[in-house]
Amino acid sequence: MDYITPGRPEALWTSLRQSHWPVAITIINSFLITLLTVASTGLLVLQSTSFVRNDCRLNVTDAFATSFDVATTGSAPVLAALAIQNGTIPFPAGTSRNAAFQNLASPTFLTGMRSASVDEYLR
Repeated sequence: MDYITPGRPEALWTSLRQSHWPVAITIINSFLITLLTVASTGLLVLQSTSFVRNDCRLNVTDAFATSFDVATTGSAPVLAALAIQNGTIPFPAGTSRNAAFQNLASPTFLTGMRSASVDEYLR
């Protein structure tokens, strides 16, 4: 008998009619494994998982300007501030309407990190 060429339902029917029980049991087990695979993967749900690490150090990649010399700076910062207020250009990276912040680099084991909360402090 050829049980390879026909589909599984036809091969099962043929094996049951011919009383080839080992073949029928094998085909039924194959159906059950397929059904179990479909049912178990249907139970999987994608969801985000958050975790807390308090011992992680985030490295600052830039710094705030602590000195300002009008003689060497020129008018570029003033013109940029006016253009931002007029809505001509967007806020630079690390700034918003109400805050300025430094960019942080996470360690290599946190490369997929989406967000982090850091303690605020004033100097």
